[in-house]
Amino acid sequence: TNFTIGFQTAVQIATDALDRLRSTAESQHRVMLLEVMGRHTGWIATYAGMANGADAILIPEIPVDRAKLEGLCSMLVARNQRGAGFSIVVVAEGRKHYWDTLISIVFNKPKVLPLFFGLAIQGFHLRKVNRTIQSTKATL
Repeated sequence: TNFTIGFQTAVQIATDALDRLRSTAESQHRVMLLEVMGRHTGWIATYAGMANGADAILIPEIPVDRAKLEGLCSMLVARNQRGAGFSIVVVAEGRKHYWDTLISIVFNKPKVLPLFFGLAIQGFHLRKVNRTIQSTKATL
């Protein structure tokens, strides 16, 4: 199979981010969503999610409406009730409008409300870390 230049690096960075989020999600009993690159296709989300054992992967190629997001929330609640304690969801950035709908579901469904959600947007997170490193280096 052919891959574009940088694909493996992007998947590796996303997988590393998922590794870090997994330990946070596990220790804090949270549902963590990681948004990765993929405006038009979900290959990075799919590869990184499968490599890290994500509980759900949302990609632009598969339409997701409110009913499917409600199903996702029901699955996350069921995992929590079975004692899983945490869940990981990977989202390609092209999966439009999922966050607003998800928040609406969380606050309108009493069973979902006890779940604690965290959102990490990979590109922003990495730029923020890089700026912190540069500013720290400048003060040394």
